[in-house]
Amino acid sequence: MAKAHLDRSALKRNVFVIVVVVAALVFLVEDVPFSALLPHRHELREEVSALNCTSMKACPDSTVLRSNPARKHCVASVCTHEECCVPAPTCETVSDATCPSRTVPVADPSFTYCKASVCTAKECCTKAPTCAIMTSCPKNHLPRFNASGIYCRGWACTPAECCTKAPTCDTVSASSCASGTRPVADRSSTYCKASKCTPKDCCSPLPSCD
Repeated sequence: MAKAHLDRSALKRNVFVIVVVVAALVFLVEDVPFSALLPHRHELREEVSALNCTSMKACPDSTVLRSNPARKHCVASVCTHEECCVPAPTCETVSDATCPSRTVPVADPSFTYCKASVCTAKECCTKAPTCAIMTSCPKNHLPRFNASGIYCRGWACTPAECCTKAPTCDTVSASSCASGTRPVADRSSTYCKASKCTPKDCCSPLPSCD
């Protein structure tokens, strides 16, 4: 019984050897090229060509990752900055209307580079100045009330935004003038020094008989 088992094992080994030898002879006779010994080469080429710019981790200063990076296939096994990075846009592409309320475009938009292919208001807009920076107003005008709460539309606040016309003495009655004084003659063209006229602004001494 044991001998029969050994004979069957030997037979199997012999058959295997014969198959290997025949395969080797076929390989030699048919002159199969050596490249056939390297299977999956085409698969490796496809894998390299399938590499795209999504593998790019970071771009140099003043450049950003190109739009649709998955569509840009790289030539070699490692993508380069030249293939995947493009010049970053500047805040010149953002209009004043894009900035939210109480903000204005940055002072130097042409030198402010954005972090992606499209600039955002967060990158290109900054807090607007208020009328608190207005130090003086034109003649017959006064600073607006609560100047620090009035935001300007540009980097330089204007009198139109921050100043208001001063009141005239038309707002002061004759009875407001103290004894020995009377309302000024040209009340409608006499401007007061504050938002509310006072007798000091609008009353003048009575003429004397001397």
